Amino acid sequence: MWEEFQPTNGRQKTCNKKECRDKQERESNKNYQREYRKKENVKLIVKQRKREYYLNNKEEILNKRKIDYNENQEKLLQRRKDYREQKPESVKLSRRMSAKKNQEKNREKNSIRAKTKKNYSHKKIKCERCEETENLEFHHPEPYEVDKFKILCKKHHLEAHNKQKEQIIKESQLNKV
Repeated sequence: MWEEFQPTNGRQKTCNKKECRDKQERESNKNYQREYRKKENVKLIVKQRKREYYLNNKEEILNKRKIDYNENQEKLLQRRKDYREQKPESVKLSRRMSAKKNQEKNREKNSIRAKTKKNYSHKKIKCERCEETENLEFHHPEPYEVDKFKILCKKHHLEAHNKQKEQIIKESQLNKV
C-alpha cells in the first residue's frame, strides 16, 4: 500500500495510481490552457495597441518610411536584385500568390483605367504644362487615387515625380534639424 505513494518534497505525497495520474494530467492541462489563453489575450491586446498607434500616427509613420527608403534606396534595390537572382523560383511563386490575392483589386483598377482612357481617347488631349499631344501619361499625385490625375507628357511626368521626391528629402532634413 505504501508503495503507491511517493514523497515529492518531504511533506506531500502523491498517488501513483493510473486514475490519479490521469486526473493530475487533466488538471495540469486545464491550467496550461488557462495560462495559454491569458498569453493569447495579451498578444491580442498588444496587437490592438500597435494598430491604434499606427492609425493615430499614420502620416508620421509613412513619412518616416518614405524618408528611410529615399536615404537607403540604392542598398534596398541592390538587396532586392540579389534576392531575385538567388531565388528565382520563390519570386515566381510569390508573384503568382500576389496576383491571385489582389485579383479583384486589380480588375477594379484596370476597369477604371480603361474607362478614363476611353473617355479621353476621342478628345484631343494635351499635356497640362507644355500642350504636347504625344507620349502622354496619367500622373496620380500622392496619395494614389484613381480618379484624381493630371495628364502630362513623359518629360513633365518624370519631373513631377522628382519634385515629390525632393519635397520628401527636404522634409526629412528639416525633421533632423
